[in-house]
Amino acid sequence: MQLQVSTVSQPNGVAVVKVVGTLALGRESQRVEATVQDLIAHGTNRIVMDLGGVEQMDSTGVGIVTYCYGQVKEAGGKFRVAEAKGKIREGFRITSVDALVPFDPDLDTSIAAAGAE
Repeated sequence: MQLQVSTVSQPNGVAVVKVVGTLALGRESQRVEATVQDLIAHGTNRIVMDLGGVEQMDSTGVGIVTYCYGQVKEAGGKFRVAEAKGKIREGFRITSVDALVPFDPDLDTSIAAAGAE
């Protein structure tokens, strides 16, 4: 499935970056990084990445999420990952990225945590 990236602003100032499809090596996946960089450039530094629609992910995908986390932290913000399940979540566990990046089981929890002062 072709990668789809969309952003939805929440009332509490959090932006949700929804990723659907395959997050893997290739030009298409760079859109995720570009979306996060654009949000930061426009003053949004509380970001939740919703991976509930990601069907496949390789090490590049793990790297992209880690990079986005670093960019948001550098901007003084909060970054969380929601809805990563099954083999997608396992990829983060195997690489120990889940020890660095905060993961939540559902979108509502991530939005509340990212929006908290």
